Amino acid sequence: MSLDKYKNISDEEFKQLSNEEFQDYIKLKKEDFSRHYRKINEITVDVVLKPEEAIAIAKQYHKKSNLDGVVNEDIHQLFFDEAYTFKIDKENRNNNDVRPAWRVLVDLPEPPFLWRTIH
Repeated sequence: MSLDKYKNISDEEFKQLSNEEFQDYIKLKKEDFSRHYRKINEITVDVVLKPEEAIAIAKQYHKKSNLDGVVNEDIHQLFFDEAYTFKIDKENRNNNDVRPAWRVLVDLPEPPFLWRTIH
């Protein structure tokens, strides 16, 4: 059984799944999760960008977009997603734009609005 069975069902059909079918879906999603968060030594497909190139692009984009935080440059903290969904086609899920992509971490500053306990 694969997740393809659930790919083309409507929201209403999904809500009508039996408890057994829903548990099957959850099990398949958990098994599929590792495809989306692979460490460098776990990648099973050919990559176009080297890890260092992905980090450089992320840093450039982060700076250009004036985003908060700092791009984490540690390649051991880098994840690779073998099936990242860039675009969803609601009419036909088989037409989704799914491609491999790097997931670069960004270290964000601590939010100033959180209360700290004073001892």
